[in-house]
Amino acid sequence: MFPFLGFGTGNYSAKVEEELVTGSSTTVGTIFGQVDKPFYYKFGVRIPLNGLGIILTQQYISANFDVSTENKPLSLGGTVTFIGLYYGF
Repeated sequence: MFPFLGFGTGNYSAKVEEELVTGSSTTVGTIFGQVDKPFYYKFGVRIPLNGLGIILTQQYISANFDVSTENKPLSLGGTVTFIGLYYGF
């Protein structure tokens, strides 16, 4: 069994579509931008089985995107869990 751990930052960009409703008027806009101070971590384990193996991984990403029309940050990201197979050569 081989455990692993990772963390870091990077360059992330985002495309966010927003809908603004004011009274009886609705405006839809699309925002492109760079995510400010993203962070992620990943941990898991690899279990080798005669050239094949099983991998179990959990990863979390946190990235706040500033939406200037709302004058507040939008939190992007989440947690994902993987269970998979791999082939070692």
